[in-house]
Amino acid sequence: MKFQFRCVIALVATLPLVSAVSMSAAKLEDTLLELAADSSWKFFLGDLSGAETPSFADTSWRSVNLPHDWSIESRPEKENPSGAGGGYFPGGVG
Repeated sequence: MKFQFRCVIALVATLPLVSAVSMSAAKLEDTLLELAADSSWKFFLGDLSGAETPSFADTSWRSVNLPHDWSIESRPEKENPSGAGGGYFPGGVG
């Protein structure tokens, strides 16, 4: 009988904790925002100084949607440094 009473007391004592945790998880789900990040990207083949700043003028850059792989737009050639492992496509910074 004592054991059952202790179990009931332990259960009653932990219910508010479980309830608080589940309510905070529900609040977290309500604050999540899902954004599509696969469109309206700009692309430039090369490495321009300052291009990481939000105020950089990228109007002349090409618009692309993700996924995008600029390397496979070029011709594969045996002289490219990527070699067979990279499909002989050119490498670089884009």
